[in-house]
Amino acid sequence: MCEPNTLNVSASLCPERPAPKSQDEKTQSRKPNTLSAVPKKLLSTENVGSATGNPRNKVALRPGHSLMDWIRLGNSGKDLTGVGGVPRDVPASELAKHNRQDDAWLAVKGRVYNVTHYMDFHPGGVEELMRGVGKDATSLFNQVHAWVNYESILQKCMVGPLRGGLLFSASKPMQPLTQLLFGKKGEKAEMPPPSAKAIEYNPSGTPSLSSAVAPKPSNPRLDWFQQLGAVTLVLYARQVSRIPGKLPPWVRVTLDDGGTKVSILVCNVGGEPGLTYEARLELSAPVTWPCTAVRVHPDSGKVEVTFKKATDVIWKTFGVPDEAHGVISQDVQAESEFWPVHLVEETQVNHNSKVLQFKFSTRVCFTVPVGHHFRVQKNIQGVIVARSYTPIVPSLKSYSYDCDSIYLMVKSYPDGALSSALCNLEVEQKGFEVSRPVGNFDARCLSDASRLCLIAAGTGITPMVRVILHVLADSRKYCKLVKLAFFNKTEKDILWKEQFSSLSQEDERFHVQHILSEASDDWSGTRGRIRTDIIESLLIEKEGLSVSDALKQEPTFFCVCGPTPFTETTKRLLDEMKVPKSQYHCFLG
Repeated sequence: MCEPNTLNVSASLCPERPAPKSQDEKTQSRKPNTLSAVPKKLLSTENVGSATGNPRNKVALRPGHSLMDWIRLGNSGKDLTGVGGVPRDVPASELAKHNRQDDAWLAVKGRVYNVTHYMDFHPGGVEELMRGVGKDATSLFNQVHAWVNYESILQKCMVGPLRGGLLFSASKPMQPLTQLLFGKKGEKAEMPPPSAKAIEYNPSGTPSLSSAVAPKPSNPRLDWFQQLGAVTLVLYARQVSRIPGKLPPWVRVTLDDGGTKVSILVCNVGGEPGLTYEARLELSAPVTWPCTAVRVHPDSGKVEVTFKKATDVIWKTFGVPDEAHGVISQDVQAESEFWPVHLVEETQVNHNSKVLQFKFSTRVCFTVPVGHHFRVQKNIQGVIVARSYTPIVPSLKSYSYDCDSIYLMVKSYPDGALSSALCNLEVEQKGFEVSRPVGNFDARCLSDASRLCLIAAGTGITPMVRVILHVLADSRKYCKLVKLAFFNKTEKDILWKEQFSSLSQEDERFHVQHILSEASDDWSGTRGRIRTDIIESLLIEKEGLSVSDALKQEPTFFCVCGPTPFTETTKRLLDEMKVPKSQYHCFLG
């Protein structure tokens, strides 16, 4: 089992939980809950954003236009290509002619699709899709949602390759599209040159240039140590500077069935997005699975992987490196790498949401940085359907779990093809796959915040779970206050209500306020939707204090997650309140 603070020191799924205080200590030290002491205008019901709903849809789709309805239409035999289903080369001049809503073609990564019939099924709305019609929309597609498996969703709409586009760029025989787009697996990439100047990280302000010259990057080195029954492999990767554009490293560990061949892949080496280093080792004796701990130190880049030995004996050496050991490369196939999982256990959370425990079906495990997510996919009637889910802990009261397990909180939507399939799984059932960790959040930005304000709606609570535990588990206890404003429709929709209440009783720094948009007459709490005065209540503890003064008084950081309209509205309100962009992060999937 994974012990507290051992899966990932900075981004652990199971941080060490502070010991509960005695009742006397709570009585003496508890601060008044400033979330409840809010102005009367909080009871306003101004409608500025949906509190809950399908977080993937920016617009409300008409009945009969869900993803499952689109899959059924594609399998009905109807010609969605508009050209009789026979692929044809499409010059850019012809593509440009199909630029109307009732005759809409667009090109993505070298292939042209007729999206006329898809207009009313697009979760982003007709207007959003029309932005790419009549042209090569690859750049726009990559900006908005490069993770979408468009080839599967639009396979029945493909007109043919775009003449002069990506698929025509090779003079030799045509390669598979994924190879053209992402290159061949194992290709080595040149290391980026060190920057002449370093940028100092300032969480409460803007980055500033320093005249310090960045040191020349060094290759990771390997070390090891052992006990009678365990062995720990240590990789000293590169330090990760706290500058914009750097990503926290994560680790993938695999072990063969014989228990001797180990692979440790470190991604985002030195904070460089997609830069990987792989250690491949042949151990001198077998070890057991799963590994007992994987630790990642984001600042230093140090990685530790501990295995239990199959036999209690002192080794003379750890073993030997494999022929493929020590490869540093730019990870060009990250988007196409998925791993099969199967359901182990499910726990009902409320009337339409569950916590699902999955295990990898092969000997593999990942560390997942705080705020990062997995892509979960399944082949449904010939279409690969994928969605983003942020892993959580089993509960706020239990942090222990196997390193090769993943816990997901899933809400079942009536028209949700993937969510319905997940919530109707049988134990040990397979058919689902998960990607590598995905995300751009660096939890180190929280380390200098003495006040953390979290704004979540519905299942947007999932990234907040680990953010909360990460901050509260910090031994420095620098963060003095963690406030959560949790939006839902009705009281029965609130996820982990009792657990959040218990956490607030055990740690005086944590406060939670529930806001309902469709509350019953018996509800005595706050009503309404996201609006400025609710955000102000997270900041302002004294009457007459302005937002700008409150931000100067305490280093503050905001995290936001929820349905797309909710997140966009909250972001707009933060901008209107002049909250610096360096002091908030919106989780989007």
